[in-house]
Formats: sequence, structure tokens, C-alpha cells
Amino acid sequence: MPTTAEKQIHFTLSHLGIIRLFVVWGILEALVFILTKGDRLKSLSVYLAIFFIITLAAYVAPEVIDFL
Repeated sequence: MPTTAEKQIHFTLSHLGIIRLFVVWGILEALVFILTKGDRLKSLSVYLAIFFIITLAAYVAPEVIDFL
């Protein structure tokens, strides 16, 4: 049975993981906006390309998902 300290550590780490996700999301959003200059069609194509690259990487090397 986990102790209170271990529960607090897991709780903190889960929140830090969520914060990291939002930071990466914000950086990605800014880069896509800079690259596409606000054009929605180009933005969609960039996001789809990123999605397909990550999906392909996950099939080729499943350990990549642990990094993300």
C-alpha cells in the first residue's frame, strides 16, 4: 500500500506531466502559426503531417510514446 508521501509524489508528477503537455502544445501552436502565417488550410495540413509522423513513429518504435 503506498504511503501518503508516495501518493503526494505521484499526484505532483501527474500535474507536472499535464503542465508539460500544455507547454508543448503551446510551443507547437506558435510554431505552426509562424510557419503558416495564420492560413487555416496550411495549419490543418501541418497538424495532419505531425499526427501521421507521430503515429508512424509509434508503430515503428512504441517506446517513443513513453517519451511523449
